[in-house]
Amino acid sequence: MNRKLSVPGFRAAAVKAGIRKAGDKRDDLALVLCNTLASSAGVFTLNEVRAAPVQITEKRLISGKSRAVLVNAGVANAMTGKDGLRAAKATTGEVARLLKMNRSDVLCASTGVIGVQLPAHKMIRATPALVKKLSPNGFDEFSKAILTTDSAPKVAQIYFKLGARRATLLGIAKGSGMIAPNMATMLAFLFTDVGADSKLLQEILSDVTERTFNRVTVDGDTSTNDTLLIMSSGAAGNMPISAINPAAKTLAKAVEDVCYQLTEKIARDAEGGTKVARVIVRGALSESDAVKVARTIAESPLVKAALHGGDPNWGRIAAAAGRSGAKMDQWNLDIKIGGIPCVKSGTASKQFDEKKVAAAMKKAEVKFEINLNLGQGEASFLACDLSAEYVRINAHYRT
Repeated sequence: MNRKLSVPGFRAAAVKAGIRKAGDKRDDLALVLCNTLASSAGVFTLNEVRAAPVQITEKRLISGKSRAVLVNAGVANAMTGKDGLRAAKATTGEVARLLKMNRSDVLCASTGVIGVQLPAHKMIRATPALVKKLSPNGFDEFSKAILTTDSAPKVAQIYFKLGARRATLLGIAKGSGMIAPNMATMLAFLFTDVGADSKLLQEILSDVTERTFNRVTVDGDTSTNDTLLIMSSGAAGNMPISAINPAAKTLAKAVEDVCYQLTEKIARDAEGGTKVARVIVRGALSESDAVKVARTIAESPLVKAALHGGDPNWGRIAAAAGRSGAKMDQWNLDIKIGGIPCVKSGTASKQFDEKKVAAAMKKAEVKFEINLNLGQGEASFLACDLSAEYVRINAHYRT
């Protein structure tokens, strides 16, 4: 990265605490600190099996305020019972003690193997060094320390105007497998210097999530740890924005832009992925029906396998659409691959050219367009192909 990642009002750091499995020398404990009490909001997994950090952070965010977020990689701290809850409280408590703040102001997130107890003693031992390293330029280290099977950090930073003031928004995410969000991606963090009401941040985040993180899938699995947080330092010096302020739309657009960039990076870095599919559905009776069709196609193992092999088998797309649960009439169904007509009014299109479609399917990004021709509902999804490499990575994830 040519420019150091930074957001006015925040500091970040990362260290190696020894949480990852033996032989993995990467940093695995990371921290972001706001210089003041930050307006904060979050969305979390809807999986009924919820990791300890999800349970704790969700409760602490009821206040709409926070000062810090502690993140570890290597252990998910999910399905770890009361011991897992105690470990998360102990590690965030140590951060709070060293920084002289309330433990309830320290949020937490974890990623890694499910069912393994969090090594709180290792994290607590490493915390003084972590706090000492905090720097306005520590976000690059933070973005790398939170990764698991990702091949590279996922970062998006933009600058935008609020009146005469320049504002900053930085997004950092991790995730390349166990991605079929039912709220957000596995872990994602947004930091801005804009002053904003926490209620507004929650409204923006919940709304944007539906059109970004909830529209990307790698493998159809929703994580136990899915967490998306936003923290606002107010260092830009603007009057705090509320929902009735015209600047709320400017902030919402910035958040959506950053979240969309992060979802693109997740789709392109999918475990074992070699191609990206952009599934676009139009003409549904409702947006929810369009989402059903797009998601079913995006998550279909047969569609994903065909994408990997470059097989112009549009029948798999049609079959997936038909089992999505959306209202449809097969005699109204149109399908295009790479802009080339494949299906018209429920039958093979006279314009279908197998060689051209096969060539389109071999590209790094393939567009699937489905029109139900029933209404105005539209939706799109980002997906990837299914390769033998995905199976290899996940067959040996713990070992």
